[in-house]
Amino acid sequence: MIDMVDLHTNESLARTRMAEDARRAAQQRLRRHSVLSGRARLARVLAALADRLTPARGTHDPAYELGRAA
Repeated sequence: MIDMVDLHTNESLARTRMAEDARRAAQQRLRRHSVLSGRARLARVLAALADRLTPARGTHDPAYELGRAA
């Protein structure tokens, strides 16, 4: 005959394991999201910087030309 205490202990351990797995999965999703959002933010900043550093077509900026020659 199975002891009721053992059944309760096994169920409790299973619930604990499932909760730990869910917590671990949530942390991995959060880490992936923060890395992706960080990369996206960096890409936007770099694109904005490139837009500021590149003159508009048809304009002549001597400082830009000097920077290119260096």
